[in-house]
Amino acid sequence: IGNISSSCMWPPRPIRPLSPWGVPALNTALLSLSGYAAQWALKGLRQNSRMMTMCLLSFSITVGVFFMAVQLGE
Repeated sequence: IGNISSSCMWPPRPIRPLSPWGVPALNTALLSLSGYAAQWALKGLRQNSRMMTMCLLSFSITVGVFFMAVQLGE
């Protein structure tokens, strides 16, 4: 498993590459969702909507913590 070029093997033998559709795709979705929620919270802040801002920031932080937990597990 891997490419042989210039007599070097990549990735090295004991390392098994991850499928990009498993955990990496989940992490990308979580990070994108967190960023989108933070941007939406900024919109609420500009509209002086305290409730919308607090809810979306809380959601963004929660998704960010979940992202970090998945990263730790990975």
